[in-house]
Amino acid sequence: MPVLGKGTFGCVVDTPLKCETEKINKKGKVSKIMIREDAIEELNEYKVLEKVPELKKYLLDFPIYCTPENNTAFHKAIKACDHRRI
Repeated sequence: MPVLGKGTFGCVVDTPLKCETEKINKKGKVSKIMIREDAIEELNEYKVLEKVPELKKYLLDFPIYCTPENNTAFHKAIKACDHRRI
């Protein structure tokens, strides 16, 4: 599972991970692996940004929160990420 990049709070992996409960169209998407608290904080920041008029025309897409399914792909992604916060 290729890691596209690492940041302060996690890693972005090329293959979108399957969510435990939600069905999300994964075509053309990536997954960002991070701890729950960081993900919730980031989503709250995006909620503030959503209120900025016409901002969406400058962004690719707003993130969607999902708890990844505990499967082989998830474990491979974590191993490939090799990040101190994960």
